[in-house]
Order: sequence, then structure tokens, then C-alpha cells
Amino acid sequence: MTDNPILPHEIKQIVNDRESGSVALLNRLISALEKELYGYELDSSDLSLEGFHRLLAILGPKLGLFAAMENFLASVIKRIGHGSAFPGEALGFISDYRSYWEESPGKIADNFLRQINPEGRTILTHSHSQTVISLLDQLQQRNIPFRVFQTLSVPGGEGKLSHERLIRM
Repeated sequence: MTDNPILPHEIKQIVNDRESGSVALLNRLISALEKELYGYELDSSDLSLEGFHRLLAILGPKLGLFAAMENFLASVIKRIGHGSAFPGEALGFISDYRSYWEESPGKIADNFLRQINPEGRTILTHSHSQTVISLLDQLQQRNIPFRVFQTLSVPGGEGKLSHERLIRM
């Protein structure tokens, strides 16, 4: 990646994705940023500290509508590292964040189950949320019986995506 504001192809695909939820997009962004930083570390990328700052500044307005993205990007900006600490400090932070983030579906399910007993209940979902799909998947893995009503969510029809995912569960 050069220091100009042209987005790497993989990151451009994330920015233009209108079907995936914030969880999926954040997972993909973490991987894409790691690739960019590892490429720099291995000297196969011309990414600089200033270029990485610009990349994050461009991504903020494009992905900041998702709270998960906004929090992640703000956290990375605070922990980029300076001089010789770049990119190692940023890679370390992103790796730690990935570990934390990968555990979140189970933590969400645990918190949900502490507050609500969904056994035998009907759950209404609207639009599409990877977080909700992950929660329902966790409930199913724990053999908790429940029913789901999924709205279509017009005009975008995002509910169709959730419906397809629920059928595959």
C-alpha cells in the first residue's frame, strides 16, 4: 500500500460490503489490517506509519456507523506505536483485540442467559445482525429450545440474510 489514500483491495471490499454485519466486517478488517502490517514488517509493503494513520483516518468515516468498528479503529489509533515500535505495537494490539473479539459471542450468550431464560420462548428479530445470529447459534449449541420470527426488513430486505443463516443452523 502506498502513502496515498487509495484503499487496498481487500479493505475496499469491506468498505463496500452492504450485506455483512458489523461482527463479520470487523473480523475481516482485523485480518486485512494484520496483512498490511505484516507485509510492512516483512518489507513486502511500502506502508509507513504516516500511511497507516491516513488509512485509519479514511476508514473512520466509512465504517464508523458501526459501533464495533468505531471502537476498534479508535483503539488502534491510540496504540499504533511510534518510530521503531511500528508496526509491532499495532500488530500486538490487533492480535489481542482479535482474541478478545473472538470470545465475544460466548460472552454475549452468557450475559443473555444470566438475564433471560429463552427456553421455549419465541424470539423476534428484525433486519440482520451477526451478533444476534451468533447468540442464537450459542443457544442452539447449548441445546436450549427456542423459536425465531424473522422480519423481512424492507426496503433492503436484510432479514432475508438472517433467514438464510437461521435455516442453516
